[in-house]
Amino acid sequence: MIKYILQDKFILTLGTALKSIVLILALIGFLLGCSSDDSSTKDNADEVADVIDDGEENTDGTDGDGDDQDPGSNSTSASSNELSDQIIMGGSTKVQGAPPTSNGAISLDILGPSSNAYIIEGFDIPVFSSDGDIAGAYVQFKVKDSIAADSYFDVDVIQNASNKKEAKFGFNNSRFSKNYGLNSKIKASYWSINVNFDPQLTSGEFCYVIWVYDNQGNISVPKEECVTIKAWGGNEALIANWSLTSYEELYEGQLENINAGEEYCDGNYCQTLDYVKLNLNTDGTFSWAYRYDERDVNGSYGQNTWSVATTFGNWAYEQNESRLLFFEYKYTEEDVTGIVYEDVNAPGRAYVVFKDSIDVNATNLIILDELDNDADGHIDGRYQENYEKL
Repeated sequence: MIKYILQDKFILTLGTALKSIVLILALIGFLLGCSSDDSSTKDNADEVADVIDDGEENTDGTDGDGDDQDPGSNSTSASSNELSDQIIMGGSTKVQGAPPTSNGAISLDILGPSSNAYIIEGFDIPVFSSDGDIAGAYVQFKVKDSIAADSYFDVDVIQNASNKKEAKFGFNNSRFSKNYGLNSKIKASYWSINVNFDPQLTSGEFCYVIWVYDNQGNISVPKEECVTIKAWGGNEALIANWSLTSYEELYEGQLENINAGEEYCDGNYCQTLDYVKLNLNTDGTFSWAYRYDERDVNGSYGQNTWSVATTFGNWAYEQNESRLLFFEYKYTEEDVTGIVYEDVNAPGRAYVVFKDSIDVNATNLIILDELDNDADGHIDGRYQENYEKL
């Protein structure tokens, strides 16, 4: 009995041992397989690290640091070259290649850059200054988030300025025409560069890089700004026919108030501002007209007469600055003898008149201008037009 029991135990023990050996062999095989997998994983990780180090793109559409790529980004200059081909800059020469290297020996300050551009008319690279005697500027364009164009514009700032037209628009004093003088002999002078568009360029966001240089070979550090091409119009509250009720002008401490339809006399000469009518249309066009009556009390100034001026063009509203812009394409003057003056501006050559700020509600519109003669930040005059909706 004991023999059989021992035999059974031995058989059981032997069976258990065999099972254990099989389990151990299976475990060793599993561990060897895992070791092989770990080695393969390590090799794959090394390959991914090499891709990141090399700056190559991963297959999942992310860049090397794992962030999603900007779907609008462009790693070539093709789109920027196409943009540059649609830029028109008077007084400039287009040069292939990169602009000359900056030495930073003269400064460049841009005062109040605008982020808006307009169809065909483009935009102004705004009033800027330098502590050097500016002879010209280099301007390079690029589509936003893309590489800059393979060319740049070498701009003669005086010739570029000569392409700008003088204002006819406005019944108020011409000192509010917003022109800054250009003088290449004065240090820290103020400049701006006019940029126009080919008609095919009607929308989009892009950037420009600008350097200024002098005649001694000094080149400023570049500045970059971006602009968005806007459509005409832009504020539905402004779309209406407006009639001037009054205006007031403060200049050199003297305040003058004029009411429409009221006669004002100086000695024997009397003048009445009959009306000022401003029509802002849904399609972004506008018309603006005024009429003056002149009366000679005793005949020393000649016969009584009248004059009418009319302007046509496009308008735009810049919401960020609450600013109203007029692009003048046609201006006429007439009197009792007929049309005495007419000026027509081709597309891309409009004279731009901007109003510093507006305040509009359901029935009234206030347009405000402030004058800074030397761009020193000190307001030298103020002009306010008060309109009511017809």
